[in-house]
Amino acid sequence: MNTIVFDVETKRSFQEAGTQRPGDLGISFVGAYETNTNKYYSFFEDEFDGLWKLLRKADRVVGFNSNHFDIPAIAAIAPFSLDNLLSLDIYEDVYRVVKQERISLNRLAIPTLKIRKSGHGLDAVKYYREGNLDKLRKYCLQDVKVTWELFKFGTEKQFVLLLEKSGMITQIPVNWSIN
Repeated sequence: MNTIVFDVETKRSFQEAGTQRPGDLGISFVGAYETNTNKYYSFFEDEFDGLWKLLRKADRVVGFNSNHFDIPAIAAIAPFSLDNLLSLDIYEDVYRVVKQERISLNRLAIPTLKIRKSGHGLDAVKYYREGNLDKLRKYCLQDVKVTWELFKFGTEKQFVLLLEKSGMITQIPVNWSIN
């Protein structure tokens, strides 16, 4: 199964755009990892044709909060419908078990993998605005790496760890089979 792990960065925040629709924020960058090639990809606006080719090859996409943010953001500009795209949203899957709002990627990655994101989502908006595209790429691709490593761990071990707000660590069962 060709799985694409991805993350989307936007040009504006929800507050700046005055909306809660991800498709209204504008996409500045998309980072991706493809399991069939074991390769990371970078897509700025002028490179989105490559993104569309990659998504057309995908049997499944994996992201973090991707069903409510990344996919709607991409769907707003995609030259084809993403409605039939098989998606695994790690946030959504973990939320179904623990029923906690505001589970961050770091709250899973730090106890599970001992790695973390390199910053906050609003940093990406700042990097884009400043024209610091190298920092934008590095930030996003680190998120993709963390998401991929978390997905791989959960697929192999059938669980991930959650750092509770109390400081306790909880094991969360997952079923993210690659096949």
